Amino acid sequence: MLNLDNLDRVRVKDIMSRNPVSTAPDTTLDVAARIMYTFNIGSIVVVERGGYVVGIVTERDLMRAIALDRYPGETPLWEVMSRDPITIDPERSVLDALKIMVENNIRHLPVVDRERRLIGILSMRDIVHKALGGYTEKK
Repeated sequence: MLNLDNLDRVRVKDIMSRNPVSTAPDTTLDVAARIMYTFNIGSIVVVERGGYVVGIVTERDLMRAIALDRYPGETPLWEVMSRDPITIDPERSVLDALKIMVENNIRHLPVVDRERRLIGILSMRDIVHKALGGYTEKK
């Protein structure tokens, strides 16, 4: 179980979400929003052929695009995504990941292999969920 005493010993690969949802740069905002809603996720990783990470789109990015009058059905993700997002190696510690997230004010870290291909994603939600032992409040 993840806790404050072992953040430096637990590896990202041990708690990351495997098989992350991703899409191509030419996907439109409306399609990305529907995907994020369907899978109940706060970001979608943008990849090129072969799974190479080129960007990330978060809920904040979608909100900013709408506020700037971008047309969701016409605007491709490559126009609004955060390019070359900060990524993390699966062997790094969860403590390292948390430091990166806090220092950069981000909540999602794509996990990549040595070739920068997407293999997972680590979110602040994943970390909190694991730290609480998988606790989920029943509604």
